[in-house]
Amino acid sequence: MEHITFNPQIELAFEYVTQTDKHIFLTGKAGTGKTTFLRRVVRETTKRTAVVAPTGVAAINAEGVTIHSLFQLPFGPLIPGQVRERMAQRRFSKKKIDLIKSLDLLIIDEISMVRADVLDGIDEVLRRYRSYSRPFGGLQLLMIGDLHQLPPVVKQNEWDLLRQHYRTPYFFGSLALEKTDAVTIQLQHIYRQADSQFIELLNQVRSNQLDQQVLATLNSRYRPNFVPEEDSGYITLTSHNAAAQKINNERLTALSGDLTVVSAAIDGDFPAHAYPTDPELHFKVGAQVMFVKNDASPDKRYYNGKIGRITKIRGEEIFVQCPGEEHHIAVLPTEWHNRKYTLDEKTKEVSEEIIGTFTQYPLRLAWAITIHKSQGLTFEQVIIDAQAAFAHGQVYVALSRCKTFEGIVLHTELIPSSVKTDRVVQSYTEQARRNEPDEDQLHRAKRDYQQDVLRRFFRFKPLQRAFERLYRSVLENENALQGSLVEDVKTLKTTTENLIMTVGEKFRPQLENYFRQEALPEANEALKDRLGKAGAYFQQHFEKTILPAANQLELLSDNQAVRKKVDEQLTELRKELFITQAGNQALVRGFESRAFNKTRVDAELDFRKSSASRAPRVSVPNSVEHPALFQKLAQWRAETADQEGVQRYVVAPTKTLLELISVLPTTGPSLKRVNGIGKGRADKYGAALLELISDYCTEHGLETDRVQFATGKAPKTSKPPKPDTKTVSLVMFESGQSPEEIATARELAPTTIQSHLAHFIRLGELDIFKLLDREKVEAGAAYFQDSKGQSLSEAKNHFGDQFSYGELRMILNYCLRGEEEEE
Repeated sequence: MEHITFNPQIELAFEYVTQTDKHIFLTGKAGTGKTTFLRRVVRETTKRTAVVAPTGVAAINAEGVTIHSLFQLPFGPLIPGQVRERMAQRRFSKKKIDLIKSLDLLIIDEISMVRADVLDGIDEVLRRYRSYSRPFGGLQLLMIGDLHQLPPVVKQNEWDLLRQHYRTPYFFGSLALEKTDAVTIQLQHIYRQADSQFIELLNQVRSNQLDQQVLATLNSRYRPNFVPEEDSGYITLTSHNAAAQKINNERLTALSGDLTVVSAAIDGDFPAHAYPTDPELHFKVGAQVMFVKNDASPDKRYYNGKIGRITKIRGEEIFVQCPGEEHHIAVLPTEWHNRKYTLDEKTKEVSEEIIGTFTQYPLRLAWAITIHKSQGLTFEQVIIDAQAAFAHGQVYVALSRCKTFEGIVLHTELIPSSVKTDRVVQSYTEQARRNEPDEDQLHRAKRDYQQDVLRRFFRFKPLQRAFERLYRSVLENENALQGSLVEDVKTLKTTTENLIMTVGEKFRPQLENYFRQEALPEANEALKDRLGKAGAYFQQHFEKTILPAANQLELLSDNQAVRKKVDEQLTELRKELFITQAGNQALVRGFESRAFNKTRVDAELDFRKSSASRAPRVSVPNSVEHPALFQKLAQWRAETADQEGVQRYVVAPTKTLLELISVLPTTGPSLKRVNGIGKGRADKYGAALLELISDYCTEHGLETDRVQFATGKAPKTSKPPKPDTKTVSLVMFESGQSPEEIATARELAPTTIQSHLAHFIRLGELDIFKLLDREKVEAGAAYFQDSKGQSLSEAKNHFGDQFSYGELRMILNYCLRGEEEEE
């Protein structure tokens, strides 16, 4: 089913996924191309994507990972109100957090098997690490599955707990999903069956419209004591695993000949619940088998669900002949991969890492399999024993596996109770069918999305945050920095605010005027012309002023920790400038939403790759008198440190290099006057330093031994910068102390500690729900959202003793953080 001709529902769904940020539930009857659509999205979208599924086998088949492994959800019911506490006990690595933050699209396959509380658990994790205020943290969901097939597994004791909070265990009962305007798209065209009467019959089973005539038609395929011919390729579908195993064991035992036992090779992390076939397989010549994997070779000799019979076993090869085919297929062991998603720290690209392999023949005995394991497969001929079906949708799954009605044989007659369709599912499906989106709704969704893309771009929030973090960092560590970085960052920040942020703020009202028009922004020629001019304006200032200044920022510090931290933030600023400039250039070329987004994603990858391949350069302070000499001294220091296996500041601190350039000593007495050159350094490095400086001064005709510029002081060990008082409070809180305990220990007022912690809530570095319960936060947030511009004093008067000033400040900062994330 990989090659699907034009299908309006599939194209509608694809446009929703790629050109909007709406959550989508893609459903459809068996054989309508849902799996093919998933693979197309993964292959063609420019959005950074992860694929998850509720079970290990489903995840392996979808080439994704399980929900629980990606989001580290606890097993068992996830009760609203208790999930946050349970999740707080689970530590996410920085790599996992960065991965979650980087995603643009989450695909959930087999969504019919996902419980509502599990979807809310996903929402909890995404809000925690992405955006508090937006359902699913602002991440777009694509949910794929058929509610009329396999339902979620919910034990009665679990449902007794969950029913107090949920109207249904199905995913659409999720409290988070109910707060969104998700769209449902139902695929209509069936590729598996071509017989219109059979398709209609399946539709009636699916929707529980079984009258006596439908039941009689189905039971016309009842064949008591039916025994298929040996080479006919019939497979029996049963509702229980024990029945399928019994049939396979009996048929295998009845065959003459030697038994061949093959064991899987399992390497790395590959849990037993995700095994795609049995780790130990028993075969004989003459055994009926089913392929459990698509052939990855260009020949495409077999597919998942293809039935055949073993004709020969020779060495490592098992030969299988399929009905109606002359040639035998030589089958060798193949690999399945267990994956996990990672975020490349250099490229920031979401990639799959193979953490385990399962190597086994892609075969299993196939006189019988369970209906559950048959989901997603297609057969030519089936024997169905489904009278004891215990789950909703099982009979429909079994019947819809077969290509033709004539290929079905019923082992037992069906009775009305055999066919179960959940009324809640039926009602939801009917409502979704009535509300299915059309082209007008797609147009509005695309327009809203394109407008939002432009609003976000011209707010320049990522660039602002990068400047704020870098500036705060250099201020906090000013004592450990040499050169003029603090002043240079401040100057560049002010320049960018004046030339870019302020102009962008003035431009946004013009955008809103254009947005009142019905046309899509990418189809509005007047708007595109205006965007092109805006892009040209910003591009010019970036090229002439901002980018050159950013590239000239020089970081000098002998403190390794400070240098690492500031360098990371300096790189982040340059990255955001690079991405923003790519956006400006895309606007000049003409705004088209997909091309615009792809340009910015590609720019981030290009920046990371170029940074990774760029050779490290020697940082030279902008104010240094002789840059070339500084480079020579810095190079000598680096080589000496490498030879001795020590840090560079051990050879000579940066302040000493700067004073050497000021003094230009060429004699021993002059050298010893330089701050940082004591007797030990003079004896060890003096000759090399004097030769290097003398050669440079002679070459350039410079005055030497300018001892008037020497400080004449012994080298001092620089004191570490005084720790930030707010950071101290945060560290104490994260170590387990309450705000009251911190206040007592630090001899500060409790409101002061709450103010410190509120600062980090605003930055998104502290979860407010670790301090206040949800009801209190929601009550305070509702007040601030409804009373824009109200002061804390007015809020305190409104709530009285219900809130302290410190609590109100935390909630206000939480709301402000949410608004920034929305922007």
